[in-house]
Amino acid sequence: MSFITAEKINLTLDNGKRLLSDVSFTLHKQQILGIVGPNGAGKSSLIHCILGLHSTCSSQIKINGNSLTSYKEKARARLISAVMQEMPNDIYLSVEEVIESGRTPYRHWLWGHDDDAQQQVDFAINKLKLNPLRHQTFHTLSGGEKKRVLIARALAQNTQILVLDEPANHLDIQHQIELMYLLKSLPITLIISLHDIQLAARFCDLLLVLDQGKVVQQGPAKEILTESLFEQVFKVKATTYTNQHDCLSIHTEPLTHY
Repeated sequence: MSFITAEKINLTLDNGKRLLSDVSFTLHKQQILGIVGPNGAGKSSLIHCILGLHSTCSSQIKINGNSLTSYKEKARARLISAVMQEMPNDIYLSVEEVIESGRTPYRHWLWGHDDDAQQQVDFAINKLKLNPLRHQTFHTLSGGEKKRVLIARALAQNTQILVLDEPANHLDIQHQIELMYLLKSLPITLIISLHDIQLAARFCDLLLVLDQGKVVQQGPAKEILTESLFEQVFKVKATTYTNQHDCLSIHTEPLTHY
């Protein structure tokens, strides 16, 4: 049985503008779904709908056969963690305190104690190589450092599902690759929106290609990333081949040269 089943995700704004139309997908445990598409395709809108952040979104999302809406707030927070594209700038806590806030769903309502907190925080700090920044104030960090801290906070939350909206934004090449290898190594299910089609093809088990709020194609990158799809959706000429590491490599050119 599929671990995540999403059917007929639709999003219409109050002004009548349709952002998503009948988006559906399924995921097995520990698979990585990459959501890709051009600017304005609906990637972030889909992430927000999956997380229940759009009041005008209608959907049928089930986890392990149970409707996502049936989970109470704390139970959902123990099931799904998220890292959004928006970067908060007004947090004056230390890096360690920000990461520890990911343990909120596990704190006892009376005494606030969480037996696993320090272990999970240390794990996340080590995984994201944040020890040198551990006691630094969050608002003084660079954009890339803040992004790594927020990802560490999500790891400390220790959920079965992690949803990330453009996690590679603000990261240099070194930290992009390190992050994607880290995410690939985690024994959890991931849903990731990515601008970088090469990263998505390399690290995601399945791709969901969106254009104008609709699913154009979905499946393994090697099967669906055809020359015609690149021309239709991304408006570029593309040549794809499997390199010596059994990874899909993509070479792109503009449709017209200037």
